[in-house]
Amino acid sequence: MEDAAKSAMWTQWLRKYWKDRLEGIPVALTEKEGEEMVEWSIHLGSVFSEVVANVLLTSIPDMQGSFILTELSESDLRKQYPKESSALVLHVLRNARVMPWDTRWIEPLVTELASSTESKPDTRLICDELARLGYPDAQRLKKLAS
Repeated sequence: MEDAAKSAMWTQWLRKYWKDRLEGIPVALTEKEGEEMVEWSIHLGSVFSEVVANVLLTSIPDMQGSFILTELSESDLRKQYPKESSALVLHVLRNARVMPWDTRWIEPLVTELASSTESKPDTRLICDELARLGYPDAQRLKKLAS
């Protein structure tokens, strides 16, 4: 799907649908539905900032089996939207009970986010969450964002 089509889908119906569901219309989102909607965020291109704003309001479960953070680390979104990318990562990790299965994203994504002034505050918090989850190099990565 082209960026123009993604943007049109967002503005024509998806933004309102997500807002309504966050407000319980017709029913509140379940955590499982929230997880699925969070997965959409990295596939909506130019409306990523707006989508992440909704993600941060969405209740999600532990997303241990998700590849969203790996996909984010491999996309240009992390460079185009470092603040929103760091907020998304932090939201996912704050809801985690254990380390994600796929940890390939940690070094490249945290290093990239640590280099952006906009995302440094959240990157430090990401490293705190990684430490809480048992990632052995969390403190070293945190120094990159200092």
